[in-house]
Order: sequence, then C-alpha cells, then structure tokens
Amino acid sequence: MTTRAKTDSAFGDRGSELGAATGSLLAVAHLSRSFGGVHAVSDVSFDVPSAVIYGLIGPNGAGKSTVMNLIAGSQVTDSGDIYFRGETIDRLPDYRRARKGIVRAFQHPAMFRQMTVLESLLLASPKMPGQTYRSILSTRRRVWREYERQAIENALLLLDRFELRRMANEYTGNLSGGQQKLLELLRAICAEPVLLLLDEPFAGVHVRNVEALCELLIELRDRGVTILMTEHELSLVERLCSVAIVMARGRIIYSGSLAEGLEDEEVIQAYVAG
Repeated sequence: MTTRAKTDSAFGDRGSELGAATGSLLAVAHLSRSFGGVHAVSDVSFDVPSAVIYGLIGPNGAGKSTVMNLIAGSQVTDSGDIYFRGETIDRLPDYRRARKGIVRAFQHPAMFRQMTVLESLLLASPKMPGQTYRSILSTRRRVWREYERQAIENALLLLDRFELRRMANEYTGNLSGGQQKLLELLRAICAEPVLLLLDEPFAGVHVRNVEALCELLIELRDRGVTILMTEHELSLVERLCSVAIVMARGRIIYSGSLAEGLEDEEVIQAYVAG
C-alpha cells in the first residue's frame, strides 16, 4: 500500500522519544536547507526502520544529495531535526555521527592516492587500535594483531568478490574511475555501518560487478544494516528498495512502492519536467 508523504509530520517536540515511538532507526523532521536563496531542501520529513533498503529518488536537482549530506553531517541544517536511534544528532559533527554508525559513501570517491587499496580498507575498520602512544600502551600486542588479522581477512574477502584482490597492493590513485567507486563502497562497508548512506552506488561500476554489488547490499540488509540510497537506475531501485521516497524541487512528493509511484501523476510530471 502506498503512502503519500506529508510535510505536516506529527513529530512535534518528542525529541529522543521519536525513534522508540515509531520503531525507526532514522527519522528526519522538517529538514530545510537553502543556498543563496535557493531552497535545496524544504520541510522534508520521513523515517527509516532498521534492516531495510530505502531509495531516495527524483530528477536531477531534487535535493537528494543535500538530504544525504544533512543526515551524514557534512552540511548543517537551516532548520529541522534528525534522530538516530531516538537520539537527536543534528548538532553533532560528521565524525561523531560516523562513530555512532552512520557511514556515507559519496558519488564521487575521495581517495588517499598514495595509500594502497588494502591500506585504504583497513583505515576504515573501527576496531583497529591505531598508531598512537595511548593505543600502544592500552592494547596488548596479541589483541592488536588479532584485530589486524581479522580486518585484513575481511578486506581481502570483499576484494575477492569484485575481482580486485590482485590490486590490493596497488596505489588507489592508479585505479580506474569505476574501481575507485567500488573501493569507496567497500571502504564504507569495512567501517561496519549501522546506517549506510549510498549516493549513486552503481554509477560508473562495471556491468559485471552490478550483480555482485546487489547481492552484497541485500546481504548487508539481511545482517541488520539499514541502507538509504540515491539511484537513477529505477530497475535497481525496484529490485532492492522496499520503499521509494521521491523528491522534486526540494520536497517529498511521494513515498511508497516504486511500481505504484511510477503511476502517480505528480511523480510522472516531476520526471518529465526534470
């Protein structure tokens, strides 16, 4: 059954009670963000439960990436609230949100060009003690080595799935654009997300890896990871996403199954106009 999104959300001022009351992992309430007088996001409200894949879709310029930026913390809201596990997070910097399990993979990968592929994946592991005096003194060498061994094993398994293991010791700056895009996604997965934000995850990915990536996202969902993704290829949204949230001109115009959404007159007009 489809549900038309309402901008008049009943979130009110319940704050930290919101997530518990709705059973949602993520809830956003009345988010707005403008740039130089242009309303990129205007009064956006929706919630996402645990262990699902939701699609945030719409024509170019609809405000999708800005919403993802606001959730991840790379941009700040003009107004509105963001709740994660019932806790208000809209004033937290992006690194603190990441520590809580909100992990973002960008549409355009940001690489450490003088770091190898394997090193780049290990860098994302939240269980690695790091190279500080404090971690050296507080962590036994045996424990540190076990963390490292497990992290390397997990990273190599991911590289195997996408035929990238042969490039484990290659500098990331030497990868093709599609390989860098895959590495960006795998690095986000190595961070062990609770909520994984994916911006156009299939763009630039070689067709032979699309199926493997679909299977991996479904596995993550089945293991309890929540995924919110933007994607222009609607066949992939239909396959992966239980709910499609459609945006146009900075607002949500529809929320529900993609099949029924594509019969909605407002959604059709948004894509035609876009």
